[in-house]
Amino acid sequence: ALIICQGGGRKLVLNSFPFIYADPSDRKVTTIAETYNGKRFNSPNDCWIDMKRGIYFTDPRYGNRDGMEQDGEHVYYLTPDKKKVIRVIDDLVRPNGIIGTPDGKTLYVADHGDGKTFAYTINEDATLSDKRLFAPEGYRSQTVTTIKNERGIDFADLNAFLLEHGMRLANGYGPLKNITFRIAHMGETRISDLEKLFVTIEEYLRNT
Repeated sequence: ALIICQGGGRKLVLNSFPFIYADPSDRKVTTIAETYNGKRFNSPNDCWIDMKRGIYFTDPRYGNRDGMEQDGEHVYYLTPDKKKVIRVIDDLVRPNGIIGTPDGKTLYVADHGDGKTFAYTINEDATLSDKRLFAPEGYRSQTVTTIKNERGIDFADLNAFLLEHGMRLANGYGPLKNITFRIAHMGETRISDLEKLFVTIEEYLRNT
């Protein structure tokens, strides 16, 4: 099954099919979210499914703004049972990209309208708290990603694990040493190298 943000249709749908090469006539499309407080969404754009099978999604509007029923462009959460929609962010200009961390503790949302990306703590009830600026426009590197060590990971231990797999990370410089870690994605680094690194880090986190 595939979750689709239908911007033109102004809703979230579930596209079900029995197998990848199924006859199109066997496909079933079900609307799973179309309104909030009785009003239609603007144009759902991007989504992320959490560990409980709930769905966070952004609802901006680009181009023609006729027919907008919501009071702004916000971020919502569809509960795992697909019965309730909760508005979780209501103070952004035009939220667009959205993704959560593998451990389900942090949500990142790009505010395209304000040129900034924010990080939020995901609470047990799926609401969000502790909003903080993650990356303002113009300060994002095309060659190095620097990530805050919010979990207090032991870098020496992590690098010892990574070295067993032929990899290692830098742990920042000066006042940022051990507070951040740096991932290079330039030169001869390939996407497959980064994918291997991320999989290995996730394996380490699962075992700590």
